[in-house]
Amino acid sequence: RPIVSSMRPEKQKSPLPPLHLTDSIPNDTLRLTTDLHLNYDSLSVILNRFVGGTKLQIQKRDVILDSIRITGANNQFLVFKVAFSGDKRGTLFIKGQPYFNAQDQQIELRHVDFDIETKSALLKTAEWLFSDRILEELQKNSKQDLKPQLEQLLKELNKSLKYEREGFLISGVITTLNVEEVFPETNRLMVRVSAKGKIGLTNIRN
Repeated sequence: RPIVSSMRPEKQKSPLPPLHLTDSIPNDTLRLTTDLHLNYDSLSVILNRFVGGTKLQIQKRDVILDSIRITGANNQFLVFKVAFSGDKRGTLFIKGQPYFNAQDQQIELRHVDFDIETKSALLKTAEWLFSDRILEELQKNSKQDLKPQLEQLLKELNKSLKYEREGFLISGVITTLNVEEVFPETNRLMVRVSAKGKIGLTNIRN
């Protein structure tokens, strides 16, 4: 079960299962499902490129979204910590549910809202900040088309699918690469990717 992680994994060794020789490979079609484990810290860096520094005006007051960080997940909702400045300075906690459109290969946040404690604090100290403008801005910038990234990843994978080792030539091509599902976990976002292609093994010692 292959896994791609944004964090360096610990090396694990396990014995090979019983092996045997075969005259030919009956089916050279490659079908592979891979889970991408994306650490929230690395995702926060990407999200800051789109949201960090955003300036809003709410009831004639200036609000600057200085930074945003994903702190974790709870009941399929991601939790965001947003530091802001301007006419008032502080921190907001916002939650949103990641939604993936498999047909369009697009990901976005839905049901974006302030968490309960933030709602209570805003209503007591700065009711004017209790605005949909901040939520709309976060939701708008969360929508990302994954097709360009998948196309680039497909090119890089195909570059690596040709090499020689111990007298054998391994060559192949991945024809399709698609995201199937997205699962928010406590410390990371798990993205399930499926790949399809062909791979061949040639004995070059003869």
